[in-house]
Amino acid sequence: MHFEAKKVIVVGGGAGMGRQIAVDVVEHRANAVIIGCSKNRVGDTVAELASRQGEAWGIAAKLADHAAAADVQRAHAEQRGDATLLVNAAG
Repeated sequence: MHFEAKKVIVVGGGAGMGRQIAVDVVEHRANAVIIGCSKNRVGDTVAELASRQGEAWGIAAKLADHAAAADVQRAHAEQRGDATLLVNAAG
């Protein structure tokens, strides 16, 4: 896999399959943006990725709420810019 210098957004990255995908891409030198509904889980995942020498950011939000989804989109655009890949592992 070639993820070096890429940015991957992982929706549902706070637990389960999404978390493992985030770990895998960071181990392949990508940066990760973790989006999940649990602030604690998102924070734990970001901390784990940082401990693996990866660069990661977290955003806690319930994307079923249209206003929250718009806030996430706006915050990401302002703080992180674009992304190479979007993984939807929520649910």
